Amino acid sequence: MKSFYRTFYILASFMVLSCGDDDESLNTKPVAAFSYNIGGVAETGETITFTDLSYDLDGEVVEWAWDFGNGDTSVEASTTYAYNTEGDYTITLTVTDNNGEQNATVFSKDVSVLVPSNATTEPTVVWTYEAPYYSTNSSVAVSDAGIVYFGTDGKSSDLTRGNYNMFAVQNGNFLFGTLTDEVVRASAAIAADGTAYIGDYNGEFVAFNTDGSQKWHVDLGDRIKYSSPAIAPDGTIYIGMEDDDALLAINPDTGSINWSFAVGDDIRATPVVAADGTIFVASSDGYFYAVNPDGTQKWSVAYGNYTAGAPAISESMGAVCLTGKTSDNTGHLMAFDMATGTVYWDNGSRPDAKMEQGGPTLSADGSTIYAGGEDNQLVAYNVDGTVKWTFEATGRVLSAPAIDNLGQIYFGDDSGYFYVLDEEGEVAWKTTKLNEDIRSSPVIDANGIIYILTRNNTDKKGTVYALSTNASGAADGEWPMLSQNTRHTGSSN
Repeated sequence: MKSFYRTFYILASFMVLSCGDDDESLNTKPVAAFSYNIGGVAETGETITFTDLSYDLDGEVVEWAWDFGNGDTSVEASTTYAYNTEGDYTITLTVTDNNGEQNATVFSKDVSVLVPSNATTEPTVVWTYEAPYYSTNSSVAVSDAGIVYFGTDGKSSDLTRGNYNMFAVQNGNFLFGTLTDEVVRASAAIAADGTAYIGDYNGEFVAFNTDGSQKWHVDLGDRIKYSSPAIAPDGTIYIGMEDDDALLAINPDTGSINWSFAVGDDIRATPVVAADGTIFVASSDGYFYAVNPDGTQKWSVAYGNYTAGAPAISESMGAVCLTGKTSDNTGHLMAFDMATGTVYWDNGSRPDAKMEQGGPTLSADGSTIYAGGEDNQLVAYNVDGTVKWTFEATGRVLSAPAIDNLGQIYFGDDSGYFYVLDEEGEVAWKTTKLNEDIRSSPVIDANGIIYILTRNNTDKKGTVYALSTNASGAADGEWPMLSQNTRHTGSSN
Protein backbone atom coordinates (compact mmCIF):
# COMPACT_ATOMS: atom_id res chain seq x y z
CA MET A 1 0.00 0.00 0.00
CA LYS A 2 2.76 2.38 0.85
CA SER A 3 4.30 1.56 -2.50
CA PHE A 4 1.06 2.57 -4.27
CA TYR A 5 0.89 5.99 -2.54
CA ARG A 6 4.55 6.58 -3.30
CA THR A 7 3.95 5.80 -7.00
CA PHE A 8 0.82 8.04 -7.14
CA TYR A 9 2.66 10.96 -5.54
CA ILE A 10 5.48 10.75 -8.08
CA LEU A 11 3.01 10.62 -11.00
CA ALA A 12 1.01 13.56 -9.65
CA SER A 13 4.14 15.60 -9.15
CA PHE A 14 5.24 14.83 -12.70
CA MET A 15 1.85 15.89 -14.07
CA VAL A 16 1.94 19.19 -12.20
CA LEU A 17 5.43 19.93 -13.42
CA SER A 18 4.46 18.93 -16.93
CA CYS A 19 1.41 21.23 -16.89
CA GLY A 20 3.58 24.11 -15.70
CA ASP A 21 5.99 23.54 -18.55
CA ASP A 22 3.09 23.43 -21.06
CA ASP A 23 1.66 26.76 -19.79
CA GLU A 24 5.01 28.44 -20.24
CA SER A 25 5.55 27.05 -23.74
CA LEU A 26 2.07 28.11 -24.86
CA ASN A 27 2.52 31.82 -24.01
CA THR A 28 1.75 33.69 -27.24
CA LYS A 29 3.83 36.70 -28.26
CA PRO A 30 1.92 39.93 -28.80
CA VAL A 31 1.13 41.25 -32.26
CA ALA A 32 2.02 44.88 -33.09
CA ALA A 33 -0.26 46.83 -35.39
CA PHE A 34 -1.38 50.42 -35.91
CA SER A 35 -3.18 52.71 -38.30
CA TYR A 36 -2.69 56.40 -39.15
CA ASN A 37 -5.06 59.09 -40.36
CA ILE A 38 -3.28 59.84 -43.64
CA GLY A 39 -2.94 58.04 -46.94
CA GLY A 40 0.81 57.66 -46.69
CA VAL A 41 1.53 61.30 -47.54
CA ALA A 42 1.73 64.22 -45.12
CA GLU A 43 2.97 67.79 -45.18
CA THR A 44 5.67 69.22 -42.96
CA GLY A 45 4.10 70.47 -39.75
CA GLU A 46 0.98 68.33 -40.22
CA THR A 47 -0.02 66.37 -37.11
CA ILE A 48 -0.39 62.65 -37.82
CA THR A 49 -2.46 60.48 -35.47
CA PHE A 50 -1.15 56.95 -34.90
CA THR A 51 -3.78 54.59 -33.44
CA ASP A 52 -2.57 51.43 -31.71
CA LEU A 53 -4.21 48.20 -32.94
CA SER A 54 -1.84 45.78 -31.17
CA TYR A 55 -3.16 42.75 -29.25
CA ASP A 56 -2.06 39.74 -27.18
CA LEU A 57 -4.05 36.47 -27.33
CA ASP A 58 -3.15 35.24 -23.85
CA GLY A 59 -2.56 38.47 -22.01
CA GLU A 60 -2.31 42.17 -22.67
CA VAL A 61 0.06 44.68 -24.25
CA VAL A 62 1.65 46.81 -21.56
CA GLU A 63 4.49 48.64 -23.34
CA TRP A 64 4.75 50.47 -26.68
CA ALA A 65 7.88 51.71 -28.42
CA TRP A 66 7.35 53.92 -31.47
CA ASP A 67 10.22 54.81 -33.80
CA PHE A 68 9.36 57.59 -36.27
CA GLY A 69 12.31 56.93 -38.55
CA ASN A 70 14.20 60.12 -37.77
CA GLY A 71 15.51 59.42 -34.29
CA ASP A 72 12.35 60.54 -32.48
CA THR A 73 10.39 58.03 -30.39
CA SER A 74 7.29 57.69 -28.22
CA VAL A 75 6.12 55.23 -25.53
CA GLU A 76 2.42 56.07 -25.62
CA ALA A 77 -0.16 53.51 -26.72
CA SER A 78 -1.64 55.74 -29.41
CA THR A 79 0.24 58.90 -30.24
CA THR A 80 0.56 61.90 -32.55
CA TYR A 81 3.57 63.27 -34.39
CA ALA A 82 4.46 66.02 -36.89
CA TYR A 83 7.51 65.95 -39.15
CA ASN A 84 9.37 69.22 -39.66
CA THR A 85 11.52 68.06 -42.55
CA GLU A 86 10.37 66.66 -45.87
CA GLY A 87 11.45 63.15 -46.78
CA ASP A 88 10.44 59.49 -46.71
CA TYR A 89 10.14 57.89 -43.28
CA THR A 90 9.39 54.38 -41.92
CA ILE A 91 7.44 54.26 -38.65
CA THR A 92 7.99 51.11 -36.57
CA LEU A 93 6.02 49.91 -33.52
CA THR A 94 7.38 47.40 -31.02
CA VAL A 95 5.08 46.15 -28.22
CA THR A 96 5.64 44.10 -25.05
CA ASP A 97 3.04 41.97 -23.25
CA ASN A 98 2.53 41.33 -19.53
CA ASN A 99 4.87 38.32 -19.70
CA GLY A 100 7.72 40.45 -21.00
CA GLU A 101 7.46 39.11 -24.54
CA GLN A 102 7.88 41.40 -27.58
CA ASN A 103 6.26 41.02 -30.97
CA ALA A 104 8.21 38.65 -33.19
CA THR A 105 7.31 40.32 -36.49
CA VAL A 106 8.22 43.98 -37.11
CA PHE A 107 5.19 46.09 -37.96
CA SER A 108 5.84 49.31 -39.87
CA LYS A 109 4.27 51.81 -42.24
CA ASP A 110 5.87 54.35 -44.57
CA VAL A 111 5.05 58.03 -44.93
CA SER A 112 6.24 60.61 -47.43
CA VAL A 113 6.46 64.08 -45.95
CA LEU A 114 6.19 66.97 -48.39
CA VAL A 115 6.49 70.71 -48.08
CA PRO A 116 2.94 72.12 -47.83
CA SER A 117 1.46 73.23 -51.14
CA ASN A 118 0.46 76.86 -51.46
CA ALA A 119 -1.24 76.37 -54.82
CA THR A 120 -4.61 77.29 -53.31
CA THR A 121 -3.28 80.25 -51.32
CA GLU A 122 -2.81 83.72 -52.79
CA PRO A 123 0.31 85.72 -51.97
CA THR A 124 -0.27 88.08 -49.04
CA VAL A 125 -0.67 91.76 -49.84
CA VAL A 126 1.72 93.64 -47.54
CA TRP A 127 0.78 97.09 -48.84
CA THR A 128 -0.34 98.93 -51.96
CA TYR A 129 0.19 102.41 -53.35
CA GLU A 130 -2.05 103.92 -56.02
CA ALA A 131 -0.45 106.37 -58.44
CA PRO A 132 -2.66 108.96 -60.18
CA TYR A 133 -1.73 107.60 -63.61
CA TYR A 134 -0.45 104.33 -64.98
CA SER A 135 2.89 103.41 -66.50
CA THR A 136 3.36 101.88 -69.91
CA ASN A 137 6.62 100.08 -69.28
CA SER A 138 8.34 101.26 -66.08
CA SER A 139 9.24 98.64 -63.48
CA VAL A 140 9.93 99.35 -59.84
CA ALA A 141 13.44 99.52 -58.42
CA VAL A 142 13.90 99.18 -54.67
CA SER A 143 16.72 100.63 -52.59
CA ASP A 144 18.39 98.83 -49.71
CA ALA A 145 16.35 101.10 -47.41
CA GLY A 146 13.09 99.92 -48.99
CA ILE A 147 12.39 103.05 -51.07
CA VAL A 148 10.48 102.06 -54.20
CA TYR A 149 11.12 104.14 -57.35
CA PHE A 150 9.06 104.07 -60.54
CA GLY A 151 7.78 106.28 -63.35
CA THR A 152 4.37 106.90 -64.91
CA ASP A 153 2.88 108.35 -68.09
CA GLY A 154 2.23 111.64 -66.32
CA LYS A 155 3.60 114.84 -67.86
CA SER A 156 3.57 118.56 -67.08
CA SER A 157 1.34 119.43 -70.04
CA ASP A 158 -1.52 117.30 -68.66
CA LEU A 159 -2.04 117.76 -64.93
CA THR A 160 -5.07 115.46 -65.00
CA ARG A 161 -2.42 112.72 -64.92
CA GLY A 162 -1.13 113.90 -61.55
CA ASN A 163 1.50 116.18 -60.11
CA TYR A 164 4.34 113.69 -60.46
CA ASN A 165 5.65 111.23 -63.01
CA MET A 166 8.71 110.13 -61.02
CA PHE A 167 7.79 108.58 -57.68
CA ALA A 168 9.48 107.40 -54.51
CA VAL A 169 7.28 105.52 -52.02
CA GLN A 170 8.00 103.50 -48.91
CA ASN A 171 5.73 101.10 -47.03
CA GLY A 172 2.84 102.26 -49.19
CA ASN A 173 3.37 105.96 -48.47
CA PHE A 174 4.46 108.69 -50.88
CA LEU A 175 7.88 110.10 -50.03
CA PHE A 176 8.82 112.44 -52.87
CA GLY A 177 8.84 112.86 -56.62
CA THR A 178 8.95 115.31 -59.47
CA LEU A 179 7.06 116.11 -62.66
CA THR A 180 8.91 116.44 -65.95
CA ASP A 181 7.65 117.53 -69.34
CA GLU A 182 7.22 114.06 -70.80
CA VAL A 183 6.20 110.54 -69.83
CA VAL A 184 8.50 108.09 -68.04
CA ARG A 185 8.52 104.63 -69.59
CA ALA A 186 11.89 103.46 -68.34
CA SER A 187 12.81 102.19 -64.89
CA ALA A 188 15.06 103.70 -62.27
CA ALA A 189 18.46 102.39 -61.22
CA ILE A 190 19.80 102.93 -57.71
CA ALA A 191 23.45 103.31 -56.74
CA ALA A 192 24.99 101.71 -53.66
CA ASP A 193 24.73 105.03 -51.78
CA GLY A 194 20.98 105.18 -52.47
CA THR A 195 21.09 107.76 -55.28
CA ALA A 196 18.35 106.95 -57.80
CA TYR A 197 18.57 107.75 -61.53
CA ILE A 198 15.61 107.90 -63.91
CA GLY A 199 14.87 109.54 -67.26
CA ASP A 200 11.91 110.64 -69.41
CA TYR A 201 10.87 110.81 -73.07
CA ASN A 202 12.43 114.26 -73.50
CA GLY A 203 15.84 113.07 -72.36
CA GLU A 204 15.58 114.69 -68.93
CA PHE A 205 17.69 112.62 -66.57
CA VAL A 206 17.31 113.09 -62.82
CA ALA A 207 19.44 111.97 -59.88
CA PHE A 208 17.56 111.86 -56.56
CA ASN A 209 19.22 111.87 -53.17
CA THR A 210 17.59 109.69 -50.52
CA ASP A 211 15.94 112.76 -48.92
CA GLY A 212 14.17 113.64 -52.17
CA SER A 213 16.44 116.50 -53.14
CA GLN A 214 17.87 116.40 -56.64
CA LYS A 215 21.59 115.78 -56.90
CA TRP A 216 21.40 116.93 -60.48
CA HIS A 217 18.88 117.22 -63.32
CA VAL A 218 20.29 117.23 -66.84
CA ASP A 219 19.08 117.18 -70.44
CA LEU A 220 20.80 114.32 -72.25
CA GLY A 221 19.27 114.86 -75.67
CA ASP A 222 16.24 113.55 -77.48
CA ARG A 223 14.33 110.79 -75.73
CA ILE A 224 14.98 108.09 -73.22
CA LYS A 225 12.22 105.70 -74.24
CA TYR A 226 12.42 102.24 -72.67
CA SER A 227 16.15 102.16 -71.91
CA SER A 228 16.78 102.11 -68.17
CA PRO A 229 20.14 103.05 -66.66
CA ALA A 230 22.82 100.55 -65.69
CA ILE A 231 25.41 101.34 -63.03
CA ALA A 232 28.97 100.02 -63.17
CA PRO A 233 30.88 99.19 -59.97
CA ASP A 234 32.83 102.46 -60.33
CA GLY A 235 29.54 104.38 -60.35
CA THR A 236 29.48 105.22 -64.06
CA ILE A 237 25.93 105.27 -65.43
CA TYR A 238 25.11 103.89 -68.87
CA ILE A 239 21.90 104.62 -70.74
CA GLY A 240 20.60 104.21 -74.30
CA MET A 241 19.15 107.12 -76.25
CA GLU A 242 16.42 106.75 -78.83
CA ASP A 243 16.57 109.53 -81.44
CA ASP A 244 20.24 110.25 -80.73
CA ASP A 245 21.06 106.60 -81.54
CA ALA A 246 23.76 106.31 -78.91
CA LEU A 247 24.88 104.68 -75.69
CA LEU A 248 25.94 107.32 -73.17
CA ALA A 249 28.33 107.04 -70.23
CA ILE A 250 27.30 109.50 -67.49
CA ASN A 251 29.39 110.92 -64.66
CA PRO A 252 27.52 110.06 -61.44
CA ASP A 253 28.75 113.19 -59.63
CA THR A 254 27.69 115.79 -62.18
CA GLY A 255 25.42 114.15 -64.75
CA SER A 256 27.81 115.17 -67.51
CA ILE A 257 28.46 112.87 -70.47
CA ASN A 258 31.79 111.05 -70.31
CA TRP A 259 31.46 109.59 -73.78
CA SER A 260 28.91 108.66 -76.45
CA PHE A 261 28.99 105.45 -78.47
CA ALA A 262 27.07 105.78 -81.75
CA VAL A 263 24.97 102.96 -83.21
CA GLY A 264 22.91 102.69 -86.39
CA ASP A 265 19.43 103.31 -84.95
CA ASP A 266 17.47 103.80 -81.72
CA ILE A 267 18.51 102.23 -78.46
CA ARG A 268 15.35 101.28 -76.61
CA ALA A 269 16.94 98.34 -74.82
CA THR A 270 18.55 98.49 -71.39
CA PRO A 271 22.33 98.04 -71.11
CA VAL A 272 24.03 95.65 -68.69
CA VAL A 273 27.60 95.58 -67.38
CA ALA A 274 29.90 92.56 -67.05
CA ALA A 275 32.42 92.03 -64.27
CA ASP A 276 35.27 93.22 -66.52
CA GLY A 277 33.41 96.45 -67.26
CA THR A 278 32.16 95.51 -70.74
CA ILE A 279 28.77 97.06 -71.52
CA PHE A 280 26.27 95.07 -73.59
CA VAL A 281 23.36 96.78 -75.35
CA ALA A 282 21.12 96.06 -78.33
CA SER A 283 19.97 98.58 -80.91
CA SER A 284 17.02 98.76 -83.27
CA ASP A 285 19.59 98.57 -86.09
CA GLY A 286 19.53 94.80 -85.49
CA TYR A 287 22.92 94.58 -83.82
CA PHE A 288 23.97 93.58 -80.34
CA TYR A 289 26.99 95.55 -79.15
CA ALA A 290 29.76 94.96 -76.64
CA VAL A 291 31.40 98.23 -75.63
CA ASN A 292 34.59 98.67 -73.64
CA PRO A 293 34.57 100.91 -70.55
CA ASP A 294 36.41 103.61 -72.54
CA GLY A 295 33.62 103.79 -75.13
CA THR A 296 35.29 101.80 -77.90
CA GLN A 297 33.61 98.88 -79.61
CA LYS A 298 34.58 95.37 -78.55
CA TRP A 299 32.29 93.54 -80.99
CA SER A 300 28.88 93.70 -82.66
CA VAL A 301 26.71 90.82 -83.87
CA ALA A 302 23.38 90.76 -85.72
CA TYR A 303 20.56 89.44 -83.54
CA GLY A 304 17.30 90.26 -85.38
CA ASN A 305 15.55 93.57 -85.83
CA TYR A 306 14.19 94.82 -82.48
CA THR A 307 14.31 94.52 -78.72
CA ALA A 308 13.50 96.83 -75.83
CA GLY A 309 14.51 94.35 -73.14
CA ALA A 310 17.50 93.90 -70.86
CA PRO A 311 20.06 91.12 -71.41
CA ALA A 312 21.15 88.71 -68.68
CA ILE A 313 24.77 87.84 -67.93
CA SER A 314 26.14 84.47 -66.82
CA GLU A 315 29.78 84.95 -65.92
CA SER A 316 30.09 81.23 -65.13
CA MET A 317 29.04 80.32 -68.68
CA GLY A 318 30.89 83.26 -70.19
CA ALA A 319 27.63 84.13 -71.92
CA VAL A 320 25.24 87.03 -72.26
CA CYS A 321 21.63 86.14 -73.14
CA LEU A 322 19.31 88.38 -75.15
CA THR A 323 15.65 88.21 -76.15
CA GLY A 324 14.29 89.94 -79.24
CA LYS A 325 12.39 89.47 -82.46
CA THR A 326 13.05 89.07 -86.15
CA SER A 327 11.08 90.84 -88.89
CA ASP A 328 8.40 88.12 -88.93
CA ASN A 329 7.77 88.69 -85.18
CA THR A 330 9.31 85.36 -84.19
CA GLY A 331 10.66 85.56 -80.66
CA HIS A 332 14.27 84.56 -80.13
CA LEU A 333 16.40 83.78 -77.11
CA MET A 334 20.09 83.92 -77.98
CA ALA A 335 23.30 83.27 -76.05
CA PHE A 336 26.50 85.06 -77.06
CA ASP A 337 30.10 84.51 -76.04
CA MET A 338 30.90 87.54 -73.90
CA ALA A 339 34.48 87.78 -75.15
CA THR A 340 33.94 87.39 -78.89
CA GLY A 341 30.24 87.77 -79.66
CA THR A 342 30.09 84.29 -81.12
CA VAL A 343 26.53 82.98 -81.06
CA TYR A 344 26.44 79.90 -78.85
CA TRP A 345 22.88 79.16 -79.84
CA ASP A 346 19.70 80.83 -81.07
CA ASN A 347 16.28 79.45 -80.14
CA GLY A 348 13.71 80.91 -82.51
CA SER A 349 10.95 78.41 -81.82
CA ARG A 350 8.24 80.88 -80.77
CA PRO A 351 6.40 82.42 -83.75
CA ASP A 352 4.62 85.71 -83.01
CA ALA A 353 6.09 85.80 -79.49
CA LYS A 354 8.25 88.87 -80.34
CA MET A 355 10.00 88.67 -76.93
CA GLU A 356 10.93 92.34 -77.26
CA GLN A 357 10.04 93.46 -73.72
CA GLY A 358 11.36 92.36 -70.34
CA GLY A 359 14.28 90.03 -70.88
CA PRO A 360 15.69 86.72 -69.66
CA THR A 361 16.53 85.75 -66.09
CA LEU A 362 18.44 82.79 -64.66
CA SER A 363 17.78 80.16 -62.02
CA ALA A 364 20.01 80.15 -58.94
CA ASP A 365 22.24 77.37 -60.27
CA GLY A 366 22.33 78.88 -63.75
CA SER A 367 20.90 75.74 -65.34
CA THR A 368 17.66 77.34 -66.51
CA ILE A 369 16.87 80.54 -68.42
CA TYR A 370 13.36 81.99 -68.23
CA ALA A 371 11.73 84.30 -70.77
CA GLY A 372 8.20 85.49 -71.54
CA GLY A 373 6.63 86.62 -74.78
CA GLU A 374 3.56 87.84 -76.61
CA ASP A 375 2.50 84.23 -77.23
CA ASN A 376 1.09 84.19 -73.66
CA GLN A 377 3.87 81.88 -72.50
CA LEU A 378 6.65 81.77 -69.98
CA VAL A 379 9.25 79.33 -71.24
CA ALA A 380 12.09 77.67 -69.33
CA TYR A 381 15.16 76.90 -71.44
CA ASN A 382 18.11 74.65 -70.74
CA VAL A 383 21.58 76.18 -71.00
CA ASP A 384 21.98 74.66 -74.47
CA GLY A 385 18.93 76.59 -75.66
CA THR A 386 16.49 73.69 -75.74
CA VAL A 387 13.08 74.09 -74.12
CA LYS A 388 12.68 72.57 -70.66
CA TRP A 389 9.02 73.43 -70.10
CA THR A 390 6.33 75.89 -71.16
CA PHE A 391 3.67 77.56 -69.02
CA GLU A 392 0.54 78.98 -70.63
CA ALA A 393 -0.53 82.31 -69.12
CA THR A 394 -3.82 84.10 -69.74
CA GLY A 395 -2.25 87.15 -71.39
CA ARG A 396 0.98 88.33 -72.94
CA VAL A 397 4.06 88.09 -70.73
CA LEU A 398 5.79 91.42 -71.39
CA SER A 399 8.18 91.39 -68.45
CA ALA A 400 11.17 89.56 -67.03
CA PRO A 401 10.36 87.03 -64.29
CA ALA A 402 11.99 87.15 -60.85
CA ILE A 403 13.32 84.10 -58.99
CA ASP A 404 13.23 83.72 -55.19
CA ASN A 405 15.52 81.78 -52.85
CA LEU A 406 13.23 78.73 -53.09
CA GLY A 407 13.42 78.65 -56.87
CA GLN A 408 9.89 80.02 -57.29
CA ILE A 409 9.27 82.13 -60.40
CA TYR A 410 7.19 85.35 -60.30
CA PHE A 411 5.70 87.27 -63.24
CA GLY A 412 2.56 88.98 -64.49
CA ASP A 413 0.68 89.19 -67.78
CA ASP A 414 -1.20 91.93 -69.59
CA SER A 415 -4.51 90.43 -68.49
CA GLY A 416 -3.59 91.50 -64.96
CA TYR A 417 -2.80 88.05 -63.55
CA PHE A 418 0.13 87.45 -61.23
CA TYR A 419 1.75 84.02 -61.23
CA VAL A 420 4.08 82.10 -58.93
CA LEU A 421 5.45 78.86 -60.37
CA ASP A 422 7.78 76.21 -59.00
CA GLU A 423 10.94 75.06 -60.77
CA GLU A 424 8.96 72.48 -62.74
CA GLY A 425 6.59 75.07 -64.16
CA GLU A 426 3.68 74.11 -61.90
CA VAL A 427 1.59 76.65 -60.00
CA ALA A 428 3.17 77.14 -56.58
CA TRP A 429 0.82 79.86 -55.27
CA LYS A 430 -2.69 80.63 -56.38
CA THR A 431 -2.81 82.81 -59.47
CA THR A 432 -4.35 86.14 -58.56
CA LYS A 433 -5.72 89.01 -60.65
CA LEU A 434 -4.07 92.14 -59.29
CA ASN A 435 -5.36 94.58 -61.90
CA GLU A 436 -6.37 94.87 -65.55
CA ASP A 437 -2.82 94.82 -66.87
CA ILE A 438 0.72 94.00 -65.72
CA ARG A 439 3.62 95.01 -67.95
CA SER A 440 6.24 95.63 -65.31
CA SER A 441 8.80 93.15 -64.03
CA PRO A 442 8.72 92.11 -60.36
CA VAL A 443 11.62 92.52 -57.97
CA ILE A 444 12.32 90.59 -54.75
CA ASP A 445 14.10 92.27 -51.86
CA ALA A 446 16.40 90.81 -49.21
CA ASN A 447 13.41 89.99 -46.99
CA GLY A 448 11.50 88.14 -49.70
CA ILE A 449 9.00 90.94 -50.36
CA ILE A 450 7.89 91.02 -54.00
CA TYR A 451 7.14 94.39 -55.61
CA ILE A 452 5.30 94.90 -58.87
CA LEU A 453 3.65 97.82 -60.67
CA THR A 454 0.23 97.20 -62.24
CA ARG A 455 -2.10 99.31 -64.37
CA ASN A 456 -5.81 99.83 -64.79
CA ASN A 457 -6.70 100.56 -68.40
CA THR A 458 -10.17 101.80 -67.43
CA ASP A 459 -9.42 104.51 -64.87
CA LYS A 460 -5.80 104.81 -66.08
CA LYS A 461 -4.35 104.57 -62.58
CA GLY A 462 -1.34 102.54 -61.55
CA THR A 463 -0.93 100.49 -58.39
CA VAL A 464 2.26 99.23 -56.77
CA TYR A 465 1.85 95.99 -54.83
CA ALA A 466 4.15 94.68 -52.13
CA LEU A 467 3.47 90.96 -51.71
CA SER A 468 4.82 88.14 -49.58
CA THR A 469 4.96 84.37 -49.96
CA ASN A 470 7.21 81.88 -48.19
CA ALA A 471 10.29 83.40 -49.81
CA SER A 472 12.94 85.00 -47.62
CA GLY A 473 14.92 86.66 -50.40
CA ALA A 474 15.84 86.54 -54.06
CA ALA A 475 17.69 83.61 -55.57
CA ASP A 476 21.40 83.65 -54.80
CA GLY A 477 22.34 83.41 -58.45
CA GLU A 478 23.90 85.41 -61.24
CA TRP A 479 20.76 87.02 -62.71
CA PRO A 480 17.56 86.34 -60.73
CA MET A 481 15.53 89.33 -61.95
CA LEU A 482 15.41 92.22 -64.43
CA SER A 483 18.73 94.12 -64.41
CA GLN A 484 20.17 91.59 -61.91
CA ASN A 485 19.00 92.99 -58.56
CA THR A 486 16.37 95.01 -56.72
CA ARG A 487 18.29 98.23 -57.34
CA HIS A 488 18.36 97.45 -61.08
CA THR A 489 22.04 98.25 -61.45
CA GLY A 490 22.32 95.80 -64.34
CA SER A 491 25.80 94.87 -63.20
CA SER A 492 27.06 91.33 -62.67
CA ASN A 493 29.79 92.49 -60.29
